[in-house]
Amino acid sequence: YFQEVQRWANILPQNFLRRTARDTEAGGHLIKEGTPICPQISVLMTDEEIFPDPFSFAPDRFIDESGKLRSFKQFLPFSIGKRQCPGEGLAKTELFLFFANLAHRFNIFAVDPTKIPSIKRTMANVTKPEPFQCVVKRRVVQKI
Repeated sequence: YFQEVQRWANILPQNFLRRTARDTEAGGHLIKEGTPICPQISVLMTDEEIFPDPFSFAPDRFIDESGKLRSFKQFLPFSIGKRQCPGEGLAKTELFLFFANLAHRFNIFAVDPTKIPSIKRTMANVTKPEPFQCVVKRRVVQKI
């Protein structure tokens, strides 16, 4: 589930500028040494060859036939290389702890159950979801 949220949300759709270290070819185009480039993670995360039906929210795309977590070398929500997010491990741990505690302590419902949340987002330097009204009710948690 978290992988699909990261693939879909992709908070920072544009990566930081980099420069090519040497002359290289990409897609039949010559890119000269020192050319500024900006890796577009959002383009990779919506590539139909990697993620079929990329604009649908489908957490099961990360689960294989035997129920195990499937990995994609192209799934790079924290980028790659020298400029990869140094907080990746901490961020993954925090995401898990935050959402596990949220699900354990609260029930979350739509204000209007006939309207599901939109998966449309505003694209800019960072992405954000469209507003969605919900009701959050504290669960009764029994201590063991």
